Amino acid sequence: MVFLKYLGINPVVVHGGGPQIGAVMERMGLKPRFIDGHRFTDEETMDIVEMVLAARSTRTSWPRSQRAGGKAVGLSGKDGFLLQARRKKLQVARAGTDQPELVDIGLVGEVTAVDPDVVRALEEWDFIPVISPIGVDLEGHTYNLNADTAAAAVGAALKAQKLVYLTDSEGVLDKNGALIPTLDRAKTRS
Repeated sequence: MVFLKYLGINPVVVHGGGPQIGAVMERMGLKPRFIDGHRFTDEETMDIVEMVLAARSTRTSWPRSQRAGGKAVGLSGKDGFLLQARRKKLQVARAGTDQPELVDIGLVGEVTAVDPDVVRALEEWDFIPVISPIGVDLEGHTYNLNADTAAAAVGAALKAQKLVYLTDSEGVLDKNGALIPTLDRAKTRS
């Protein structure tokens, strides 16, 4: 990231932390629960999500950046009302019915808007923003956001030319299960 910044590119990092959240929950005697791929997030889980993601963005990003000659700033999507969100409504297909069922997944959210002013201000001062995918609504409720979709929303708000995912999952697969090495708008529609 520091090298990209040196080249005049303004990288922005949006990070996840699912495995780390799960590990902390288990150390605390809590069992992570998933519904259709979404972590059920109650108040206690949300506290752990915020703790883990905030620690991840500050503890792991800025020391490495500093050693490499760069400057990174860890922030939450709540900071500066960066990632505005609403509670996600999950519809799950149930066997034997033609109507999907609305399932409560707790404090899981979806991004409704991104205010890029905080990111732009940091970039102007040559900082690399490292964002935790935590959102907030107009009433101040906090939501656990999917890092991939949060990154896409941030990229769109910044009118980024490139979006790069570093992940432990295989990637985007086509209808036959084959990896799609690159995507453009046309490929996302097919």
